[in-house]
Amino acid sequence: MNVREILWRNGRIIKNAIVYITDHPKTIVPFVVNFLLEVGGLVALILYANSIMPITNLEFLLFAYVGLVWVSLTSALASLVLLRLMEQAENDEPMRLMRAFWLALKSDFLKSFPVVLVWYALQLVIYVMVFLINRNR
Repeated sequence: MNVREILWRNGRIIKNAIVYITDHPKTIVPFVVNFLLEVGGLVALILYANSIMPITNLEFLLFAYVGLVWVSLTSALASLVLLRLMEQAENDEPMRLMRAFWLALKSDFLKSFPVVLVWYALQLVIYVMVFLINRNR
């Protein structure tokens, strides 16, 4: 498979996603809410970190981990809500945001919570290793 075929295939996927979003506009709501929650949470975390300055390296790592966990949990919840909305559309049910949110939070989110925490703990370790490698250069 050459580069042109890969780009063509990815272009079709993006086109199909845009068509799906325009046909079902409620599917964009979880990601808009996710963006607002992420920005609000990170701004609050940064403001709090600035209010207790100076902060130690351990506190910085703790703040970085809390920030990553916040972003990961809100992103995971938005993705689960989107999957529930798509499930409602596939079953020819009307798309109900609150029902999708409640089902995603009640059943799916609790199951995925440990996986999300472990995944972002690994991501934090990678970030720290990259930081330490780049600092020594």
